[in-house]
Amino acid sequence: MTGGSPYSALEIETWRRLLAHGALLRSSAAYLGDFHDLSLTQQVVRSAAGELTLAAQGAALAATDDAAVRGASLAWATELTHLALTASGPAQALLTALQVCAGQASNLDPYRLLFDALEELSAVVYGECWDSPTLSLAGLMTDPHLNGLDDLYPIAGLLESRNPPVVELQIYPEAFRASAYAVIPRLFVHEFVCHVPARGGPSSNTSAFAEGFMDWASEFFFERWIALVDPSLAPTAIEHSRAYDQVVTRAATPEGAARRRGRRAAEGLVIWLVSQGGRQIDEASAWLARQAVLLNCVDAPEAAKDQLVIQLSQPFSPQLDASLRRLLPGGGLSSLLP
Repeated sequence: MTGGSPYSALEIETWRRLLAHGALLRSSAAYLGDFHDLSLTQQVVRSAAGELTLAAQGAALAATDDAAVRGASLAWATELTHLALTASGPAQALLTALQVCAGQASNLDPYRLLFDALEELSAVVYGECWDSPTLSLAGLMTDPHLNGLDDLYPIAGLLESRNPPVVELQIYPEAFRASAYAVIPRLFVHEFVCHVPARGGPSSNTSAFAEGFMDWASEFFFERWIALVDPSLAPTAIEHSRAYDQVVTRAATPEGAARRRGRRAAEGLVIWLVSQGGRQIDEASAWLARQAVLLNCVDAPEAAKDQLVIQLSQPFSPQLDASLRRLLPGGGLSSLLP
């Protein structure tokens, strides 16, 4: 083999497998919604998904990145041709389209392309508060959500507090598929908006502010940015980001409960801005997303920010209502920190 993995924590075989798999999914971005949906009901499309996994596995031992992608592309296109002959209707049309897409796959790092584009947009939003992170890619031996091969989203994202900070994308290759690739942009935006520039000490995954209130803001930005970054992927990415949210936002877990509470606080404040502040909902949402960014940059303990979010998640007291009215239109939520 020539060349090495661009990610220090990733063996070259795993890298080339993930590269080939991601490259083929990226080239098929416009069809990933149908690819996922039909794979649930049509055996021939489910077989196509399996053949994609096998093609990526075969790329692991390629001599170069380019050979890995070209080999996987040829292998998958060949199998798609055979499968299309046994299909009909929408399934046949999809397999034929995917065959064309396979031939257009590039050896550019698909994960890096998404990371760099979304990081650039995040830097604009955060300005001087931004601390540019680096990307790490890791191949997992088990599903991070413990649901085995039936899990539609066998991936995770996390932030390592280093200098510079490191955003690590973790993928379980055995179950990697269209649905998982589609939520990668959402994972990146969550880490960028919620955690990379956060001030006030280490963040807890049970923080209503960091994991809920800020995640509401990250969703606001994600749904606007993804259309700029990858218009072909955008509809499927938005659809699956909402489905993925159900995986990580289970009320029965402390983490899920915190995320739900923080998001309720944000939604409640938007509703108050519309009903009491005289704003249109788009204007109110944009204002709150901007306030969340500013609040994230305040060097105050996370506990204080959590306390504010808890107040906002409950029926507003007369004192809080009056404070909110005083800070509009030019004030900031940071003035309400205890």
